[in-house]
This record gives sequence, structure tokens and C-alpha cells, in this order.
Amino acid sequence: MASRLRSLVLGRNLAGVLIRAVLGSAGVRLLGMAATFLVGVQLARALGPDGFGVYGTVMAIVLLLAVPAQLALPQLLTRELASSGTPAYRARARASLTWFPLVVAVSSLTLTALCLAALALWPWDLSDAIRRTLHWAVWLVPLTAFLNLGVAAIRGFHHVVSAQVYDALLRPALFAALLIVAGVLGATMRPERAIALQALAAIVTLALLIVHAARIAPPDLIASKGKAEPGAWTAAALPMTGTEVLRVLDGQYPILLLGVIASLQEVGQFRVALAAAGFVGLPTTLITLVIMPHVAQFWAAQDKERMAKLAGGAALATFLSVLLMLIALVAVGRPLIGLLFGPDYLAAWPPLVLISTAFLISAAFGAVATILNMSGEERTVTVAYAVSPVVGAGTTLLLYPGLGLSAAGVGLILSELLKGLILVRRAQRALGVDPSILGARHIFGHIAGGKPRKAAGE
Repeated sequence: MASRLRSLVLGRNLAGVLIRAVLGSAGVRLLGMAATFLVGVQLARALGPDGFGVYGTVMAIVLLLAVPAQLALPQLLTRELASSGTPAYRARARASLTWFPLVVAVSSLTLTALCLAALALWPWDLSDAIRRTLHWAVWLVPLTAFLNLGVAAIRGFHHVVSAQVYDALLRPALFAALLIVAGVLGATMRPERAIALQALAAIVTLALLIVHAARIAPPDLIASKGKAEPGAWTAAALPMTGTEVLRVLDGQYPILLLGVIASLQEVGQFRVALAAAGFVGLPTTLITLVIMPHVAQFWAAQDKERMAKLAGGAALATFLSVLLMLIALVAVGRPLIGLLFGPDYLAAWPPLVLISTAFLISAAFGAVATILNMSGEERTVTVAYAVSPVVGAGTTLLLYPGLGLSAAGVGLILSELLKGLILVRRAQRALGVDPSILGARHIFGHIAGGKPRKAAGE
């Protein structure tokens, strides 16, 4: 069995390609998560639960605002540039390099101006801390939009690892370094000052991104004549924007809801729980990114047998990885929270376990959302992501009086369960594929000694 597993990892078959790709991406992602986690620890200690609650609430608002500011153009830019090697798409890809930044500039700056006007005219009570922080934070909206556009360009030029470095590692690392410098200089940390330092880190990252993208852009593409196709771009961008809004809302609604019904201290504690749970959910992100192109390849070829094996194998690997992370968390998580964040954040422990359990439930359903998106079933994904936050928010409101912060964790568990059931049922009916852990039966014979099959094109 050991030799069989070794051959899977080192071989040229699909399993070996996927395993090596996951391990390669894991290095960058782990470093990035470590930098992000360091930022969380620094801010939690420097701001205290109340200040960290203000910061968390404002950042959740920024993440939501950044979605309409981008109009799904980063995803479209990656698709356009990745297709530029085909003569039929060359002119359109060249035009996207000119038009997409202009559109993002207009949309993001217009949205920023509207937000500033809304803050000035806001008729309801708003704490001074949140108001001051929002005035700084709205400028993160255009910065985030342009950063995502730059990362998308590098990814579209097939520099995938470099894109991950900028996306997951460089900006949080710069932010952490700036927080260290501020601490050494004796600066008193406040939420709005933390936002300003984050904006500075984003500006430096964006400058490096622009230089990198200009350096790697194919000269023949830059020299070619562009031809804009606004109709095709709009038809693709509108549904993608709607789905992206729902996806971000699905991840941020607990913070936004707790910002209304709970104290700022509890919001800060729950944000710590979300940050720590990110490590538990890391295998899901890694495996999903790696299998995405293979899913599209197998679906285009209508190779449902290999698609079923890929989906089942991905679900099994994701579930076991997340399970191991959850076991480690239960063993050492509570004392680590007190050690890293301080005793004021120990209340984050129960929701942390519940959030991690929700990640485990999601892992049991495998990469079902990605598989449906790559197979022309985007509407089902949109419906599931629309239902999920409604169930989660309703559960949180219902249970909060009795369970406190844990109510949001229970809401996440129920929302992930319902979302997974909807998506898996559709995959089984429409695609004839079971992407959940139950579909892993397709790979057991292969691991036990079945003859490996080569990936298409190998």
C-alpha cells in the first residue's frame, strides 16, 4: 500500500499531478495565512475586543462594497487574457487591458463618493469610532478592486504562483510589518489608524503588481489592435457579479449581523474565531483551486467516469484534511487563543469549534460548487448561495438570546448543510456525478491497486 501511495504522488498520472499541485500551492497559502493570522493577533491585542469589533465590522462592509465596485471584471480579465493565444480572442483580450481598468476606476470611485456622501447624510445613530473608521475604509474599495484586477491579469498571463504571492502573501505581510513599525514607534493603535496602514500596504502591493504585470505582458499582445465587445462582457459580468455578492455575503453576514444585535466586544471575539477557523478550512481552498481546470477539461470531454473519480477523490482528501485540522484545533485551540490573543478573547472558543465543524460539513460535500460552475450549472450555485445566508441569519437571530456568539456558529452549520444538500442533489441529477465524500468509492479500487489512467493530454 505504501509503494502504491508513493507511486500516486510521484507518478505522471492525474493523482500525482493534483497532489503535487496542492502541495506546491500549500506553501504560498500557508505563509499567507500565517501573515494574515499575525495581523489578526497584532490588531486584536492592540485594539482590544471593542476596537477589533469596530475594525471587523467595517472590513466586512468594505468586502461587500468591493464586489459591485469590481463588476466581476477581474474574473473576466483572467478569462480574456488566458484566451489571448487564440487569434479569434486576441483583439478582445487586448481591448480588455484598456477598458477594464477604466471601468473599474469609474465604478469604484463613484461608489466611494456615494459612500462618503451617505456617511455625511446618515440620519441614524452611528458611533464615532465606526464613523471615523468608515471614512478611511471606503478608500480601500478602489484599492481592493484594482489589486484584484492586477492579480487577475498576472493569473491570465499564466503566472499562477506569482498571482497567489500577491493575492495571499505580500499584502498581509506588508501590513504586519507596518503594524510592527507602528508599535516600535509607540503609536497608539486605533481602528482608523489600522485601516490607514492597511491602505498603505495595499498601495505598495498595487505598485509592485503594476510593474510585474507590465513586465510579463506578451509584447505581441500589447502591440496588437484591440476590439471591445461590451455586449459579451456585460452578459458575462452581470450574473457573475450577483453570484460574487452572494458568495461574499455568505462569508460576512455573521459579522454584519452581530454588529447589529451584539456588542462590539462580541464582534471582535467572533472575528478572532473566524480568523482561527481559516486554518481549518485551508485544505478546501487548496484542493478546489487545483481541481478546477481538470473539472472543466473532463466536462468538456464528457468524461464522466474520470470526473466522478476526481470529484470523489477531492472530497475524500478535503474531508480527511479538514478533520485532522479540526482534531488538532480541539486539542490545543483554547489555550492558544488565550496565549496569542489574550484572555479577553477566550469567548471565541465555542464559536470557533462550531465554525470549524461547519467547514467539516462543507468538506464532506466536496468541491460541488466548483464542479457545478465548471459544468454550466451556475444558476443552482447562485440559488444555494442566496438561501444559505438567509438560513444562517435566521438561525442566529433566533438562537442569539440563549446561545450568544455560538448562535452564529450554529447558523453556519445549518447553512452549510442546506447549501451542500442543494448542490449535491443537483450535481447527481444534472451531471450524473456525486461530488460528496460518498462519491469517494470510485477511487478506492484505484488506490488498492487498479491501473492508473493518464490525464488527458499527458
